[in-house]
Amino acid sequence: NIYKEALKAYPNNTDILDALGDTLVIMGDHQQAAQILSISIKLSPETGSSKYMNMGQIKQGQESLQYYQKGLQILYTEKDKAQGEEERQSVVERLVSGLSAMAEIYMTDECFDDNAESECGRLLGEALGLDPANTEVLQLMASYKISQQNQEEALKFLNLSKITWINKEPDDMPSYEFRTQTAKLFLELQQWETASEIIEFLLEEYDENAEIWYLAGFSQSFYDPEAALECLTKSKELLVKQNCTSSEILSSVDTCLAKVNEILKSQPPSTENTTTNTTTTTRTTTEQNKMEDI
Repeated sequence: NIYKEALKAYPNNTDILDALGDTLVIMGDHQQAAQILSISIKLSPETGSSKYMNMGQIKQGQESLQYYQKGLQILYTEKDKAQGEEERQSVVERLVSGLSAMAEIYMTDECFDDNAESECGRLLGEALGLDPANTEVLQLMASYKISQQNQEEALKFLNLSKITWINKEPDDMPSYEFRTQTAKLFLELQQWETASEIIEFLLEEYDENAEIWYLAGFSQSFYDPEAALECLTKSKELLVKQNCTSSEILSSVDTCLAKVNEILKSQPPSTENTTTNTTTTTRTTTEQNKMEDI
């Protein structure tokens, strides 16, 4: 409301238009945000990167890429004119965010574009050139390498990303969703115990997430089927409790449960009881012989 009142007095002020557009994007009112930002773009097409970055976020496909590209062009100019390291770093963060957003578009909406693979690699390389230790970009690069079926490079980048946050305090770690994706990528790379380590942290934070219990069971099914059974059973209980209607996750849990039960059935009987019984029999025989000697 404050910005709208200000626009009544200064209808052509692009700073106010950009601020209002940004607020509308955050509020989720993308239709009105696009209208406001379009006015700002017409009034001043060569200044103000934020309106282009917001339009890139609102739009999809090639249209989104075009807005992001224009925003990056302006950001690079802002970077060259930055006064001091703090201002420069702020611009670099926005550049990396924009480059990453474009790379994600090429990995999703525009994945069938003829130049998608090369453009995605170029954008991520450019982002890492600006910030080589960026957690999000390193993980994106891992996803990109997986899409290329380059498992070795994917694991390298995923581990580099993990190193940047794994020993931080919980409040300083990436979002819960981001770390869930990290665990899924490690699972895709068949790094079962590393994935389990991350999943354990997630469960310590929140243990009512059925999907995370499923991921725990899935990863442990490859090296600890008994623990996997407990996790999958917990996942199934939560799905029932939460009245889950997603056939996909229900089917995944049931399939994994069946696999784990088959593994447990195929395992030979525990040798612990056999050893105990043999030891007990031997001890009893020895004692009987001693009694006979007496």
